[in-house]
Amino acid sequence: MKKILVLLCTLLLIAATLCACEAKSAYDIAVRNGFVGTETEWLESLKGDKGEDGKNTDQENPQGLDFFLLPDGTYAVGIGEAVFAKEITVPATYKGKAVTCVGLPFEVDIDEEVLLSYGIGFISSPLLEKINLPNSITTIGYAAFLECPALTSITIPEGVIEICEYAFAGCDALTSITIPESVTKICDYAFGSCENLENVEILSTEIDIHADAFWGCTKLSPAAPEITVTAHGTLTWAPVDGAEYYEVMLDYDRDSIVKLTACEVAAIQEGGHNYYVRAVKGSFRSDWTSQYLTKLAPVAASTITYENGVLSWDYVSGANHYQIIINGVTVATEHYGNNYTFDAGNQGFTVQIRACNDWDNYINSELSDLKSFG
Repeated sequence: MKKILVLLCTLLLIAATLCACEAKSAYDIAVRNGFVGTETEWLESLKGDKGEDGKNTDQENPQGLDFFLLPDGTYAVGIGEAVFAKEITVPATYKGKAVTCVGLPFEVDIDEEVLLSYGIGFISSPLLEKINLPNSITTIGYAAFLECPALTSITIPEGVIEICEYAFAGCDALTSITIPESVTKICDYAFGSCENLENVEILSTEIDIHADAFWGCTKLSPAAPEITVTAHGTLTWAPVDGAEYYEVMLDYDRDSIVKLTACEVAAIQEGGHNYYVRAVKGSFRSDWTSQYLTKLAPVAASTITYENGVLSWDYVSGANHYQIIINGVTVATEHYGNNYTFDAGNQGFTVQIRACNDWDNYINSELSDLKSFG
């Protein structure tokens, strides 16, 4: 299993992409929605008032949370000065406008200064155990609670429509979650690598759950198949307890995924390829297991020649050696190269050749057609 650091790297790449977008900044959006003042004044206005002890004295925002004005005039909320809080209560409104998103919805473009000021939601809050969300929330934003290791309690409000990419990824303390009926979409890796998540109740009957929404949730997912390989290019695996079907993917191309109820699949393409298999149980999938498999085409009899005591045949793509059968007797089991010295004298003989590969799993072609000489 890949570590959640991979998810963080992905997050940083996305953030860099967002910073490069030619879009209006959050300050521009704030001005468009009625703010009067410089960008510096706008940033300061979001921090709330400070007392002599340096603590936030804004009665509307006593925890010192950050609020980001969205294009629709509502607010997204982030960690702000509450970075070491164990419990946070998000208000339903801020400055008279609804708070509708935790973190940032994926489609919002922000400039680098705002990104550094806000971060993204409550990402990597080290002590956060519980967060109380208002019913005004409609979106759990991109990476909103990514890598919050102490988060044990969260109630997703009825009214949330979308749980975005990486929203709860890496929240190892989460053991149970209820998805309300209002949720219509759970995005890619939304609960990725929540290794202790063992109870998920999904109340919605019409919901789009990305295939990898619960990737790495080992207590939810079925066991990964253990693949074996048979001759002539067939993958097989023992049935996985609880699995409803299996997915097979070629060369990590998600467009190639096929669904199977049987526990075997013949090689999909000629030549050498990586095949990935995982078990599926409801909305949960095991990790991919992989095997390199080579399906070799048979050696065509028409390609075999015999001249001046030398048998020759065309090279077979993927083969690293050949078996040679003369007059029904195997004279070479691991012959390297595509010619073979053989003195038949004046006697007639028959030949068959098989292409072989044993780099990873010993896959052989069928025997060539019987070829007669003399």
